[in-house]
Parts: sequence; C-alpha cells; structure tokens
Amino acid sequence: MIGIVKDFYFQPLYASIGPVLLTDTQDNYALLYTKFKEAARPEALAFVKSALDEYFPEESHAPVFLEDRLAALYKRESSQEALLSFFSTLAVVIAGLGILGLSAFSVERRTREIGIRKILGAKTGRLYLLLSGNFAGLLAIANILGWPAAFYFANRWLSQFAYHVPVRMGTFLSR
Repeated sequence: MIGIVKDFYFQPLYASIGPVLLTDTQDNYALLYTKFKEAARPEALAFVKSALDEYFPEESHAPVFLEDRLAALYKRESSQEALLSFFSTLAVVIAGLGILGLSAFSVERRTREIGIRKILGAKTGRLYLLLSGNFAGLLAIANILGWPAAFYFANRWLSQFAYHVPVRMGTFLSR
C-alpha cells in the first residue's frame, strides 16, 4: 500500500518538519505505535507482546510509551517551567508583602490626615484614591520596566523552535 500523509512531527519541536519514509518491509519493524484506552492498558500490552513474540520470536520487546518519550524530549522545558513557577510565585509573595508593608506604613504615617479628612466629610473612595496614588505610580514604573524584559526573554525562548508564534507588545497591553 502506498499513500501520502500530512506532515507530522517525529522529532522535537526545535527542528522543522523534515521528510520521513514509512515502509512496510518485513525486515524493518523498529517501532510499532499502538493506541488503546488507558483502562485497557495491561490487556493491550499483553496482546501486543504475544503477537510480537509470535511473529518475531528472536527479538526482545520492551514497551516504551509515547508520553515517556515526549517527556524525555522536553525534560529541560519541564524543569525550566518548575523553576520559573517557583521563583515567580516567590516574587509575587515578596512583592505582596512589600506592598502590604508600604501601605501599612503609609496609613500609619497619615492617620491624623485621614481622620481630619474623614471628619470634614471625605468619602471612603476618595481616601482610598489618596492612599493608593503613590502605589499606582510605582506599579506603572514596574510595568514599564517589566514588559520589555518579558518581551525580550519570551522572543528569545520562542526563537529556539522551528515554528513559533511571534510575541507582540500588544499581548502585554491586552491582558
């Protein structure tokens, strides 16, 4: 049987899709991919092993699962993801504690002013804007510095892949 199939990945996503030859010759059965339901895994493995032992008794057959092969291909990305997640969470927690400390300090320092404004009829929303105005400026500065850095590192990481989506600065503005 001869046929043409759509392009598909058979190498890591760093490489572009290249030519592959699929044959059905009797002497070239190096890989056999089977698909089965997860619940029927033991029965399916036993059936495949018995069939392979019947047709190829001189060969040894050790099953390797596709998800294990894919995990091995992208082990570096998995470890980078875990490391990045840990340090991102740590940075957010530290930043949150810093903002909490700064706001508590600011409120304590301006307690008299807040009391006088409240007695003179200031609304709670207006007091909130008064106190959070300082932090809004700091947040804007942090974003102005952070977005270009994130843009640079995202583009640098994605450029390692043969087919990737370009990152635009608008991505940061739309979120």
